[in-house]
Amino acid sequence: MSDRPVVLLDCDGIMADFVGACVRELASVGVHVRAEDVDRYDMMSAWKLTHGARETLLAAWNRPGFCSSLAPYPGAREGVDALREIAEVYVVTTPMWSSLTWMRERTDWLESRMGIPNHRVVHTEAKHVIDGDLLVDDNDRNVCAWSEEALRRYRATYQGILWSRPWNDHARWDLRASCWDDVMAVLR
Repeated sequence: MSDRPVVLLDCDGIMADFVGACVRELASVGVHVRAEDVDRYDMMSAWKLTHGARETLLAAWNRPGFCSSLAPYPGAREGVDALREIAEVYVVTTPMWSSLTWMRERTDWLESRMGIPNHRVVHTEAKHVIDGDLLVDDNDRNVCAWSEEALRRYRATYQGILWSRPWNDHARWDLRASCWDDVMAVLR
């Protein structure tokens, strides 16, 4: 067992540009939205999408190849590599249950794009039950639930970091990161 800290990373919004892929998908059918207009975690509501545009996105998410086509954010691989030098890194990601290929594509994407082997990927909506020293997520509800559970079950030194994105600007959470150096600073 390693004495290095265990860091849990979300994927979409941290490493993979899910919102950007949705912008491109909608543009392909003539619906023009901007990533920076997503001011809440529910992008469909933020963009005020019509029923038809919502159906377009749902179909895209379930289409084989959509997950594997997500672009990584600039610097994500380098950030993950730097973390892996000082910590045990695992990805805790919410699966797209409606897609038959999402989990396999996500696992393959993480290995090919981020160098994270499949035995270090956890697919679950219940991120709060996964033990680690640090969770980095762009969903304030996940960070809050994980931090509360960590405090209750484990120890007070566990910390949740909210990765700053336009959709979580409203969230009341003190420990935030806007780059990989911010995460590294918390670990040190």
